Amino acid sequence: MKFSYSWLKELVDFHESPEELADLINLHITEVESVTAQAGTYNGVIVAEVLEIRAHPNADKLKLVMLDVGLGKRVEVICGATNVEVGQKVPLAMSGAKLLGGMVKKAMIRGVESDGMICSGQELGIEARSGGILVLPKTASVGRAVNEALDASSDAVLDLKILSNRPDYLSYVGIAREIAAVLDKAWSIPMPMKFREEPKLTTAQQIKIQVKDAQRCPFYMARWVGHIEVEESPRWVKDKLASSGIRPINNLVDISNLVMLELGQPVHIFDADKIQGQKIVVRQAEPNEGFLALDSQLRQLTPEVLVIADESSPIALAGIMGGERSAVSDLTKTVVIEVATFDPATIRRGSKSIGLATDASLRFERGLSPYLARLAMNRAAALIEELLPRAQIARGAVEVGSKPAKPPTIACSSQEIAGTLGDKVTAAQIKAILGRLDFTVRALGRQLKIVPPPFRQDIKEAADIAEEVVRLKGIDTIKPAMPVVAMQPPAVNNEAREIDLLKDVLVRYGFSETPSHCFIGQAWADAVGLKLDDELKLINPLHSHWTHLTSQLWPNLLKFAVGATVPLKIFEINTVFAPPAGKEVLPKETKSLAWLITGQDAYLLARGIAEDIVAGVPAVKFVPVPGSATDKFINVLRILSKQHVVGSIEEVGPTAVEQLDVPAGTVWAEIDLSMLLNLRPERTSRFRPFSLFPSSQLDISVELPGSVAGGDLVADIEESSSLVKNVKVFDVYELAEGRRSLGLRVTLQSDERTLKEGEIKTTESKITNLLTTKYRGKIRGSGSK
Repeated sequence: MKFSYSWLKELVDFHESPEELADLINLHITEVESVTAQAGTYNGVIVAEVLEIRAHPNADKLKLVMLDVGLGKRVEVICGATNVEVGQKVPLAMSGAKLLGGMVKKAMIRGVESDGMICSGQELGIEARSGGILVLPKTASVGRAVNEALDASSDAVLDLKILSNRPDYLSYVGIAREIAAVLDKAWSIPMPMKFREEPKLTTAQQIKIQVKDAQRCPFYMARWVGHIEVEESPRWVKDKLASSGIRPINNLVDISNLVMLELGQPVHIFDADKIQGQKIVVRQAEPNEGFLALDSQLRQLTPEVLVIADESSPIALAGIMGGERSAVSDLTKTVVIEVATFDPATIRRGSKSIGLATDASLRFERGLSPYLARLAMNRAAALIEELLPRAQIARGAVEVGSKPAKPPTIACSSQEIAGTLGDKVTAAQIKAILGRLDFTVRALGRQLKIVPPPFRQDIKEAADIAEEVVRLKGIDTIKPAMPVVAMQPPAVNNEAREIDLLKDVLVRYGFSETPSHCFIGQAWADAVGLKLDDELKLINPLHSHWTHLTSQLWPNLLKFAVGATVPLKIFEINTVFAPPAGKEVLPKETKSLAWLITGQDAYLLARGIAEDIVAGVPAVKFVPVPGSATDKFINVLRILSKQHVVGSIEEVGPTAVEQLDVPAGTVWAEIDLSMLLNLRPERTSRFRPFSLFPSSQLDISVELPGSVAGGDLVADIEESSSLVKNVKVFDVYELAEGRRSLGLRVTLQSDERTLKEGEIKTTESKITNLLTTKYRGKIRGSGSK
């Protein structure tokens, strides 16, 4: 919103320049988007007096005007304005003058030279729109700069950014109050509010008010005024409106706009004789109800729009714009002044629905203080009495609505405010600062009872109070200091940490993560042999192929292998869903890990990865599940721990390879991560010094029954001696008659000394005895290096 520097100076006694005032507003109030010196638009424009007017010899609509520019000099210019008259004082832009539209130069117009231009208010930038030349006061001195005649030599316009929670900033009073508070100057609203009422004439006798929706219109107020004479506003009113970007129209409309600028409360004035039935009704618009607004646009309304109507039809869009049918005109003799409070959401929805935003709707959408209404009504009546001396203002106003709620009382302490700001501030300082902002502060022991003013509806809690204190105190006055708080690291999320570690393991194996959805449909479930009766059915599926939530990841992972022509190594970690069991109401959600491998040695790699992942889980066993070569999935292994099924490894059988169009030897594996993390002891990081002594490796080849679990074998070897640091299966060879050969590499090392040959031989003997006695194995060869 644009604010006139000179108008603000009328309201607050300050001596700062426009630039200094802008800095002050930026630091304490709101953002200043620009500062424009108004005098810059009058450069080279002087006061001239009209001496003679003659018709242009070659143009019917143009005139030759002879002007006195002072010091005995005369200038003739060409003018097309209809309101130019002999004896007038007018602004003359001489050749070389710079105006908003550019530089003025001598010009030949229809064969006659014009040495300058008589200016309108619009050309000088002081009126949004002009109907002719600007006529200056008769007291203006000929030949002097027009700045002096307009008293605009020191004026500037400040364009301020209005915060959404500060509707009081949409008024001169709101900004002036803030400037006075920042400068610590005593302040009160300086505009006259008193007026004389006609004792024998009452508003209630002239107009009736009915509000049908009190929630959308909590308060409505109207006052009747007679003996109206509609005419042009005086220069001071037009200057004030123009400085804020509003076009002057006539005295009544200008009064309503002036009050809106001064106080922030929109005011509307109806022609009382055009209100049918002398009754105003506040109601919702009817569906497709037509309305011709002041902008001459016919709009079709919806029930979202609140209207002000008479007994026949709407006469205004509540909080947005008036209508042409009830508009003030030159023939208006009686008027009704309207001031109201509307629900912000209602005005916002109504404005959006018809695509019309106005200065009034901008203010109502932000939520105006209900206390403004009576203030605005009194100010409008006082201006009417000042500008229309013959007007008769009816006694009393008609009011409909409840009294506005009292502002809340906020309890806080100076310690609480200081803690929020991180700076020392006493109760006395808080009381003094808030008092400058019209807050009421009472001290009750260590507590402060604070009541914000009615126009500060954004103040709701102690944090808001702290913001007001630091805003006026100055953010730049707070000294930087380290916060005095207990600094503690956040709790470790074990699940997230384990998932990150698992991803690292799989990536090191050359896998790529392939996230997918957790939906499955009947066709693919039948293809992979999954029973949908055991899955959760969706009431409103996203797609006909995604009818159920899956309890396993591998079916969707297997889709990536369909038609694959290159080896795949992919994995996914995601949430799976199982139907509620027993008395449970909600589905069971768990984390699962699945991976899929195609290509040579896929099965061995899948198992090796599984062994890495379940390392540390107690009593893990890989148990083969009997099956036939015609099954969809063969070589099935169940991963068990304490009778819990932790996961599975399965290979796609030859029959399913052709049916699903996946590469031969495709293997998938899946592990219940939630169960795995519950079974595995929590990882604890402890530092253990590295051994400084050389290690020795034993390679052992042993023939074993096919039923022996490799994980159990490795665990027993690791526990057989304190010198065993690591055991790795580096070779597996399947033999006939249910037996197989394993190649084991055992690393021996001591943390205290270099191993002697005898120690190595003794440890090797323990391991071979373990293999031959407990596991009924046959040593095929062994050696150390």
